[in-house]
Amino acid sequence: MTDAESQQRSQQMEHDRYWLHKARLCHKGSTDFLDANYRKQWQQNIAHFNNDHDRGSRFYSVNYRSRNKLFRPKTRSVAIKSEAPYPRPCSARST
Repeated sequence: MTDAESQQRSQQMEHDRYWLHKARLCHKGSTDFLDANYRKQWQQNIAHFNNDHDRGSRFYSVNYRSRNKLFRPKTRSVAIKSEAPYPRPCSARST
């Protein structure tokens, strides 16, 4: 391997390291943003969709141990209703 080739190879490796560092910074920034702004609400919505209280809810404390465990949020029914197909208009029916 000549000096020119080794120098070109080291420049390419430095270039690759630079872009890898940039990608890691972008990933960390986007993850931090999601954690700060959206993740808590997403976790709460998923817990409600699964008919469960979200983490940290007072209903998991000792004071609520003997209460009814039934939990029916409206999240699931709203999601199911929005997935239902719309009825076709009468003029669109095939004869």
